Amino acid sequence: MFSIRQYCQAAAIVAAFAATLSCVSPASAAYEAAAAKPKEIQLYHWNDLSAPPEQVWHFPAFPKGAKAGSMAIGDLGDDGIQEALVGAALGAEPLMHAMRMDGSDIFSFPAYDAGMTHGVNVAIGDLDGDGRGEIVTGTGPGAVAHVRVLDAAGNDVLAPGGFFPYGPDFRGGVNVAVGDIDGDGKDEIITAPGPTGGPRIMIWSGRGAILGDFFAFENEKSAGLNIAAADFDGDGRAEIAAALAGEAPAYVRVFYGFQGIRSAEFLAIGGGFNGGLNLAGGDLDGDGKAELIAAPAGGGGPHVHAFDGSGRLRGHFFPYEEPYRGGVLLAVGTMSDGTAVLATAPADRGPIVRSDLPKYIYVDISEQRLRAYEYGRLARTFLVATGMAKYPTPTGEYSILDKPYKVNYRWTYGPGNPDNYDLGWVTWNLRIMPHKYIHYAPWRKVFGIRGSHGCVNVSKTDAQWIYGWADLGTPVSIQQ
Repeated sequence: MFSIRQYCQAAAIVAAFAATLSCVSPASAAYEAAAAKPKEIQLYHWNDLSAPPEQVWHFPAFPKGAKAGSMAIGDLGDDGIQEALVGAALGAEPLMHAMRMDGSDIFSFPAYDAGMTHGVNVAIGDLDGDGRGEIVTGTGPGAVAHVRVLDAAGNDVLAPGGFFPYGPDFRGGVNVAVGDIDGDGKDEIITAPGPTGGPRIMIWSGRGAILGDFFAFENEKSAGLNIAAADFDGDGRAEIAAALAGEAPAYVRVFYGFQGIRSAEFLAIGGGFNGGLNLAGGDLDGDGKAELIAAPAGGGGPHVHAFDGSGRLRGHFFPYEEPYRGGVLLAVGTMSDGTAVLATAPADRGPIVRSDLPKYIYVDISEQRLRAYEYGRLARTFLVATGMAKYPTPTGEYSILDKPYKVNYRWTYGPGNPDNYDLGWVTWNLRIMPHKYIHYAPWRKVFGIRGSHGCVNVSKTDAQWIYGWADLGTPVSIQQ
């Protein structure tokens, strides 16, 4: 047990993961410059929603400038004082970092094995009614959807080993939230799939027993779902707010009870915005009813909106000025003096890339990097080796034509030609042209430099992943 003094905040919203590398397109460098913001959590008083909020504090969101993929606030001790918890972004070791609300460190430890670098989604809630919050974690997009329940020392509690809310084969990751759905004094775990998953919300006890299961949107929607939970109508029970993680229009729906009965639906951002929404909930103005806070998850600019539970707009503001055009992580809670506070942090998820496609592969020859997207969101990125100057990899628009597990790579340019090769049978191959593949290259020790005879060479770990992830017909764009 521990006692921690300082500021503030409860309940959380999982957000989208932060892009760790430049986005694709010629505007990449310009976007990166525009999106760059200090990776800080900013705290605001916003008791008068008709006026701009007052910033009252700020502190780094993650040690040494690392990017946070998710944010949660809650009491991890037994003193009623709340702490900040952030989960690592895509591409980093799956750490969680807890801080006092002045930014001083408390602990940092991995939520998953080091090889899981898809980001960590976090939430905090009192799942057993003992007055102390547990940490709920979910894996990021591209990883098997796995939920864990941990104490502040990193030990599995209530649901040892965690659980797979959407089965052991779904690799879209899982977003998590917590809330007391039935008003019994114990929070429930709420889960929603990441990209490629349908809009299926499931409600679980702290021990991993299923309590509710419903679809928040039409089941053909598969861009993933972002969620929050709070008591929007003041009846002592939490409702669930849900928004698609991509696709337009940007609607929010609110549900109550384990059966998912819809109580509200409204358009949070118009104009064809398709960047997805981050959500949070909490009582900012002290009227006994939580406000529903929404902001872009990626792209579109950092415009934060406050609604009541029925969708009536109460207020809005921009926490960051131009030229920042990234998304915003959100959470709501209370400070040690009992006053409510809104927390924001830059999401920096990058622009949407082909949000109309469930899967999309982009190979950037200039960077020697492959990026795999799911409904416009970066799912995984890694270094490759494309063709050398003498045998360049052709640029253009292609698709996955075939997925042979083994291919015998041998070629002759003529008798005695020193470029002839016979590499034997190679596993994990994606054919994108008649004689060009994305494939494992066991002979290659270094990636990030040109060197192949026109194929896209990939490391063993990355070849295994993309072979399992890609489908026949998945578009592949190769650009200089």
